[in-house]
This record gives sequence, C-alpha cells and structure tokens, in this order.
Amino acid sequence: MYGYSQIPGFWLEPLKEIEELDFEGTNTSLSKAYLMSFEQAKQMIVKAGGKVTDRGVEIPLHTPEVLPFEQNFENTFPLYRERKDCFLTDTYAFDFNGNGFVIWGNLCCTRHISLDYIDRVSTRHIGSEVFGLAEPDDPYVAIVEVWIDQKLDHVARLPMRNADRRLEPAWKYLLSEGRHQVELKWLNPEKDYVIRINDIVYYSENKNHDTFYINK
Repeated sequence: MYGYSQIPGFWLEPLKEIEELDFEGTNTSLSKAYLMSFEQAKQMIVKAGGKVTDRGVEIPLHTPEVLPFEQNFENTFPLYRERKDCFLTDTYAFDFNGNGFVIWGNLCCTRHISLDYIDRVSTRHIGSEVFGLAEPDDPYVAIVEVWIDQKLDHVARLPMRNADRRLEPAWKYLLSEGRHQVELKWLNPEKDYVIRINDIVYYSENKNHDTFYINK
C-alpha cells in the first residue's frame, strides 16, 4: 500500500542485485514482474470505473457490502492430539470418541535410510515431513483404503515425489458424534517404503475443557 519506494532497504537492497536477471527456465525477471503487476493493476482500476492519467490514478469508492457468513468445520473442536510415533506397513487401526480425526504423517522412502533413523529424526523434531521432501523424482504412489466403522470411506493416494506429497495420510470431519473405529489398509506396499504416523488429532462437536483428557 505504501509503494515500492517505501519498502525498507533491508528487504529491497538484496533484490536490486537480481532484479534484471530472468528466473531460471523463464524469460521473466523481477523487473518484468513488477511491470506486469503494475499494468494489471491499472487495467483493473479502469475496469472498476476509475481513471488512469499521466498525473496519477482515480479509484472510485464503493459502499462496503456485508458478505454472507461462511464457516468451515462447523461444530468441530480440537479434542486431543495423541502421539503415535509408529509406522504403517500393512494395516493400522484405532478407535476414538468424537466427530472427526486427522492423521499427521507421510510416506517415507527407506532406500537409503533406516526405520530407526526415521523414527529418531521424527521423534526429535516432532514430525517426519522432512522425509517427504527427500525424493524429487520418485514416481511411486501408495494407495491406502480408509475404512470408518467397517465401511470403506475413501481411497487415499500418497505420492512419494516431493512436489506431489501429501502430509496427512487420512482425515475425516463431521462424523456423527460418538465412538468410531478407523482402519487403514495399504493396498500396494513395497519394501522400500513405509508410511510414518506421527500424531492423530481427534475432534468433537463439543468443546473439551479437560486438561487431562485421555482417549479411551
């Protein structure tokens, strides 16, 4: 809102060294991107009824309108986050009380590292996401069935390629409040891959205020 000239030097000076250099694989530089954005902004001002002249721009004012209220995950409150620190190699099942869950974890390649190393790094850093970045060109995709209360809910695809990675093997919200049983079935396991399960977060339609909540 303050304009290019008001960007603090701390941020701007390093950029000046590369502003005229095209990004790799493109014919666009930062300077060209600045101009593209500026020209687009002027076009949008004119489209909205404003004016662009050599001396400046005129932006018409409009009375703000109240937009319809939108809310995701209505009646879905975080209930408990349970550390698991385990691996899915075939099937994995758990029960919970509530109306939703999300499993934190991801597919890991063990071609050059061991399960113990993945476990130690994941436990120390509270997560295995770093291993989801390790394979830029691996085409393998794990296929996992997600069963909820003995019914197939959906089939999850977990690509190993880091540009396509999925850091939550499974999730489900807005179930009926109550006791649920979840089972994951890995349909196409291969010896060089495991699915790490770091944590499971449970949700409920009721706010929980019990600091010592235990999932039983």
